[in-house]
Amino acid sequence: PKAPPPRSAAPRLTRADVVKLFEPFNQTLNRVRKSYIDKREDKDLMVAANTALQRAFPPPQQVSSAGQPELRSGVTSDSVYDTALAIMNEQPTNSEDSRIVGVAINGALASLDPHSSYMNPTEYADMQTQTRGSFGGVGLEVTMDNGLIKVVSPTDEAPAAKAGILANDVVVSIDDESAQGLTLSQAVRKMRGPIGSKVRLRVIRPKQDLPIDYTIVRDTIRVTAVRWRVENDVGYIRITT
Repeated sequence: PKAPPPRSAAPRLTRADVVKLFEPFNQTLNRVRKSYIDKREDKDLMVAANTALQRAFPPPQQVSSAGQPELRSGVTSDSVYDTALAIMNEQPTNSEDSRIVGVAINGALASLDPHSSYMNPTEYADMQTQTRGSFGGVGLEVTMDNGLIKVVSPTDEAPAAKAGILANDVVVSIDDESAQGLTLSQAVRKMRGPIGSKVRLRVIRPKQDLPIDYTIVRDTIRVTAVRWRVENDVGYIRITT
């Protein structure tokens, strides 16, 4: 049989490709020029973005003795596109491309103040859901604890509470898929869904040997930021969000 043809050494992307991918970054710079209260030089934002990229994606086998990533050869301190090009061409596929752009944007914005940041479309949709005050789901407040999805508390009168899920339960699978390795936001998105649809949760409960399986029908979950009650002459206020 004939030997397979040699693999092409051509890079995956060119600088023009990166400039096109970095359109959200360019839009961010334009927004800062127009709207940010204090004037910022584009070069300062570029340097900050480039530094963030170098820290998040250090060159392979090129870390200084001080533990800090060194600049890639041929890349200057403010050459964001060239840095991104080098990083993207180190990746075998385009799976990291959007993250690379996000790191650059947040690196630039972090140099403005502690409160400016970038949301990708998924994060923005999640924020819209949270601030809308209601969504379809099971009604669990969860946190990440040593890589596990742990229930902080079920929402009063929500489907999960009615089903019997308790605080400190650990969610080990969602719709028969392991929750191990999921981020907190990924787990939350899997538990949310259309009202009336079903979701299967398997949980492990402290001091109980066997896992517990629940099939829960999603309902409208309304986020109540403040709850209060009065007992005798004392008023109690709970701020949950």
